Amino acid sequence: MKDWKECMLESALTLGLVFSLAGCGSSASAPSQASAAPDNGTAAAETVKEFAADGKYTSLGMQVKDYIVTDDSATGLKIELNKDGTGSLDFGGGNAGPVSSWSESNGNFSMQAGVSDFTGTLKNGILDLDFGDGLVIVFAQDGASYDKSKVISVDEYEKIAKEAAGAATTTYGGDPAAAGEYSIYALESNGKCIKLPPEEQMVFIFTLKEDGSGTVTVDDEAESLHWKVDGKKLSLFEQDGTPTSTEYDMSIEKGILKLVVPADGESPEVIEYFVTKDADVTSLNAVDADTLN
Repeated sequence: MKDWKECMLESALTLGLVFSLAGCGSSASAPSQASAAPDNGTAAAETVKEFAADGKYTSLGMQVKDYIVTDDSATGLKIELNKDGTGSLDFGGGNAGPVSSWSESNGNFSMQAGVSDFTGTLKNGILDLDFGDGLVIVFAQDGASYDKSKVISVDEYEKIAKEAAGAATTTYGGDPAAAGEYSIYALESNGKCIKLPPEEQMVFIFTLKEDGSGTVTVDDEAESLHWKVDGKKLSLFEQDGTPTSTEYDMSIEKGILKLVVPADGESPEVIEYFVTKDADVTSLNAVDADTLN
């Protein structure tokens, strides 16, 4: 199957072949009614706009994974389906003509126009029309409900694809010596480093495995993560590769994980120190809280 870029480049050619040869059939099959759809989610709950399968459709763009990507060759195409099972289409550039037959049953759609046979799905006024070889174009009746945030430009999709590719190719881990279990040990603020009582040291733990996977555990609630060390800098990622530690400066050195929580205008900067079991903590000069009283 071709990738989305190949489909995008060839879509204009594919659409142009619909009426490139003679021969339009005349048989027709009576269409059934499409199921009801809400009116863009703006009407009251009890008000439902119904969409018959027959009607006028305009293309939104090409389906690429979870998105509808707009492109000159796949946007603004017109299809009109008549009640008697015939219709017409206009794909631009002089590529217009009759639809000799179409039918819909339980959401399954088929159409014959010119020398081309199409299949797809039709539900709630949204027609996903399969042009073959991985090219699916989404058409909508006026007022049909769809997630408009999923309709994006080619440039926007390129950016999303690059970010996803970057996340997928991230090399996690990076330093086996940084792996270990780090429990919170002390908090530093306003120049004072306070050692936490032993029972409090077990409520916040980072577990970093050599393969770059791990968990963060807070009050016995664990969440999976990925991690990477570049020099001393530590970065954390969700399972899908999304960075999660961008708000904080994090570093690891000699069994001590340092997490800096920036000041927010009301609270001063706080440094949280997490340590492994055998880490040398003398450099922190942490004092017990009771010695301050």
